[in-house]
Amino acid sequence: MPGPSHEPEADDGLYDPFADLLFALVAAVLPAILVLLPVVHQAARSPGAQRPTDAVTVRGRPAQPILAGADGLRLAEDGRAVPLDRIPDDPALRALLLRLREAGEPLLLIVEPNGLESAFAFEPIAAAYGPPQIEQVRARSTCAAAQEPALARACMAFATAP
Repeated sequence: MPGPSHEPEADDGLYDPFADLLFALVAAVLPAILVLLPVVHQAARSPGAQRPTDAVTVRGRPAQPILAGADGLRLAEDGRAVPLDRIPDDPALRALLLRLREAGEPLLLIVEPNGLESAFAFEPIAAAYGPPQIEQVRARSTCAAAQEPALARACMAFATAP
């Protein structure tokens, strides 16, 4: 009586042992790609689409930051500096404040430790031309040395301005 044959079956070339490995790899990697793709796409798209000042918010609304330093004001919107003696007479500053008033966008005034004189000179101009909501933050350090997370995030608007 013949026993079971120990001869290998004839390989017809349809089975490849590496095909299972390839299918397993695709089955593991494809869901990961599908999950990460929207996140990567959004991160790649957001730096160009978002202004640096969009990260600054006041009570949940985007705010326009202005930095009061020893030598005057610095506007985050265009990176322009307004010297201390030009604050009352600067037409571009007035135009910015009027635009903020019309848009209803709040203003965030960051006062550095040595910027009290600039803030004092800016206050009547902001009251006359600026938006109704003006928040003031008195920093314990300059923007360059800011270590508090919220202040450092607001100061990034000045670091990335042209």
